Amino acid sequence: MKLTVIGGASVRTPRFIPSLVHRAERLKLDELWLMDIDEPKLQLLGNLSVQMAKDLGATFKVILSTNAEEAIKGADHIITTIRSGHGARAGTG
Repeated sequence: MKLTVIGGASVRTPRFIPSLVHRAERLKLDELWLMDIDEPKLQLLGNLSVQMAKDLGATFKVILSTNAEEAIKGADHIITTIRSGHGARAGTG
């Protein structure tokens, strides 16, 4: 199963990892895609999530992406964690 998190650079994402590791077999989770438009933040929090998953013995791959189309393609489930008015593009326009 492919699970995609849009807004994957959220500070809450690493807190989600232990639950997914614990439930991965029951969910049949193969891939977790963390997608965000804020690449520096995705690298920081995404790599933390990757390391946490590895340390907890995850059986699924964690993939980081800034490409929404790629992250969504073939996803069985999509979670959005977008907060209006926050992030790299807040206040622009």
